[in-house]
Amino acid sequence: MALLELVAWIVGAYGVFVAGAGALAVWRKLERPRAVDQFAWMLTFLAFVLALLSLGRLGPHPSSTHIGYLGASVVVMPFAIVTVRQDRSPWSSGVIAVCALATAVVAWRVIVTA
Repeated sequence: MALLELVAWIVGAYGVFVAGAGALAVWRKLERPRAVDQFAWMLTFLAFVLALLSLGRLGPHPSSTHIGYLGASVVVMPFAIVTVRQDRSPWSSGVIAVCALATAVVAWRVIVTA
């Protein structure tokens, strides 16, 4: 297994973990835990590493779909974090959970379209 695929699996698994942590906070109707914020930023960092590794594998004619997935992998989580920065309600954990799940799916799609 190449390094790019390994990092994509790590991003995918970690994205599912973050989504689960956010969903648990919504289910228990808790104020968004600080740990969920930290998990989300770590997922952002991992997605950035995946994007950098994937840029190294781009051929002479990359598909626009692949480029779009690379952009989405880097933008989705920071946008979600900044959007709910002031809101600590349980639903803000839901926003983080949905975006983390989307990041996990995008990580898998980066490998499929590479």
